[in-house]
Amino acid sequence: MLKKITFLNLVTAAWLLFCASASKVSAQTLYFDDQDAGFSTTGSWSYNPSKPGAWNNDHTWSHFDYPGNGDTVGAATWSLGSLVGLYDVKVFFHEHSNRAPDAKYQVTYDSGQNSGDIVVDQRNRSLYSPDFEGFVSLGQYCNPSSVSLSNIVTQGQNPDSTYYGFVVADAVKLERLDDCPPDVPPAPGPVN
Repeated sequence: MLKKITFLNLVTAAWLLFCASASKVSAQTLYFDDQDAGFSTTGSWSYNPSKPGAWNNDHTWSHFDYPGNGDTVGAATWSLGSLVGLYDVKVFFHEHSNRAPDAKYQVTYDSGQNSGDIVVDQRNRSLYSPDFEGFVSLGQYCNPSSVSLSNIVTQGQNPDSTYYGFVVADAVKLERLDDCPPDVPPAPGPVN
């Protein structure tokens, strides 16, 4: 009987340790839609309140433009607030053949650092192994604060501006993965 109780106590203790370590990083998934309070646009964007296949059946869109064509340069931005931790930053867009072949997203993270352009072909989500909800990962970032999408593209079906397509800003999904790793000090310079 003593061996059985000791074994059960060990199993219980192991389970409690596992639960305690698992709760250190709680699973947290956050969604930011194109009609949420933190969403904003600059330039010329339009809202479609009834778009089957889009996240929440609505999305915001802009005609994409080519550099130097003189159209309004703009961006759609999701402000994410003050998040702490390592997140997988994902976007959702309603794919279609008239979408931008090189939509440019940027992630601001870790007190103002910028990811630079993350190019996504909005014509075909399956190019990027989307998750079960159709979101495409832009990468993992510590303390993300915003995601932006430009309406300027460099490719397209007709660079002489007689054909316009669309850049779609629909939704952002953040999945908390872990705490951010500690900063690594820069390596010392050469020793003379």
